Amino acid sequence: MDVLLQTDGISTKEHLYKALYASKQGHAPDPKILREIIRLIRKQLKPREIEINFVTGKGYTISDANKAKLNALIFKSEVEHGNLYRGVSLTRTQRKFVDLLLVENGVCTKEHLYDVLYTTKQNYKPDSKILREMLCVIRKQLEPLGIHIKTVFGVGYIMPSESKAKLIELIIR
Repeated sequence: MDVLLQTDGISTKEHLYKALYASKQGHAPDPKILREIIRLIRKQLKPREIEINFVTGKGYTISDANKAKLNALIFKSEVEHGNLYRGVSLTRTQRKFVDLLLVENGVCTKEHLYDVLYTTKQNYKPDSKILREMLCVIRKQLEPLGIHIKTVFGVGYIMPSESKAKLIELIIR
């Protein structure tokens, strides 16, 4: 859904495959899986009158009006399911980074973080400056709350267990 919401125009099948298989290195994309995922999402969105359109030979798209409806629905769901943090104002991408560090047991590699950052960006090359800047912004919000993200040089990042516990306490339920 993030790819469809954040892509202007058409989300190509190749781009959707890349997002779908980001954490499954070496797996060949299966068109049946993508079609089934789109079918299931459409089934959930139909009662809310939100449509995903297929563009023959290119991919999928969603209108701006439907994007607005879906974003409102996602925000409501995030509040209801505890995916927002009290006193922390993060963008959806920043929240994905934080959530990834929260659930990761051990070091979260830079490559995995790049996958999260570039999931919705077609034809972009990962840029270490953007990753560092995003983490700088996130750290500025979290460190005053006693939540730290540690750098493991040459590998990636880790959130210590004490910081994870503090972050979990901030989840809005």
